[in-house]
Amino acid sequence: MPLGQRLMRHKDAWSVFVTTVALLIYGVLQERVMTRGWGGGDSHEHFPHSAFLVLCNRLLTVLVLVVHMVACGHSCTLTAPVKSYCMVSASNMVSTLCQYEALKYVSFVTQTLAKTAKALPVVLWGTVYGGKRYKAEQYIHAVLIAAGCSVFVLGGDITSAVADRNSGTWWTYAMGMCLLLIYLATDGWTSTQQEHLFKAYSTSIQEQLLFTTTFSLLYSLVATVASGQLVPATQFLMRHPSAAWAVLALSAMSTIIQVCISHVLQQHGALVFALMMTTRQCVSVLLSSLLFNHALSMSQW
Repeated sequence: MPLGQRLMRHKDAWSVFVTTVALLIYGVLQERVMTRGWGGGDSHEHFPHSAFLVLCNRLLTVLVLVVHMVACGHSCTLTAPVKSYCMVSASNMVSTLCQYEALKYVSFVTQTLAKTAKALPVVLWGTVYGGKRYKAEQYIHAVLIAAGCSVFVLGGDITSAVADRNSGTWWTYAMGMCLLLIYLATDGWTSTQQEHLFKAYSTSIQEQLLFTTTFSLLYSLVATVASGQLVPATQFLMRHPSAAWAVLALSAMSTIIQVCISHVLQQHGALVFALMMTTRQCVSVLLSSLLFNHALSMSQW
């Protein structure tokens, strides 16, 4: 095998490994920040500001990209239409927001397993919008994974630890499921469009990350200010410095994940990435159950 191909395979393997580890850490931090509460006694409170979290994630990613470009003396030329980046950024922002919001209604384990069904919307978007044709076994695989997620949902309690029990179980389930469905649809669209930008316009990873994340930063800033979360979230982090460090770590993991995911999408496409993440989700479920004592029914196992 030529040296170039061997180096590319090693790079791909490292991208998959780093992405998997970063996503595992990201999942633990996400659950800790959104569902476990901060402070003790009368000062114990939960962090409800999901739009602010998206803002922090995108802000750190943009800062890291800009610093890297300045330090390396790189320039970034816009090769794809601005509207394409706006659309990808909007769907990415919505999917991330729904991911955080869903934790207010359903457990992290449920949210994580729902992500394994990502292959189905990726296949559907690729077929309907991209005109792609996948192998029959790829369609079957995507449907079976989605069916498995449905069995899990019907097999036991999926309610979040911070859900309002007075709102009614079915209302909580319905809200959580709606948010997860929106997440899956928009996340599948995002991956498909990112793959399209790489292939149609030969965009670089740096270009796509910078412009997509910059627009997402603007969207999340508007959402944070419009929802009145900016000041309360800042005050919360000032009251609980440990929460501020957790949010910073969460944003750092998000930055690493964005870079690695872009590489995988550029080299292998959205469907390979979606299927690659299925195994990681299973590990996340086990890790979350061990760290946060989630009880699973026999049918869910």
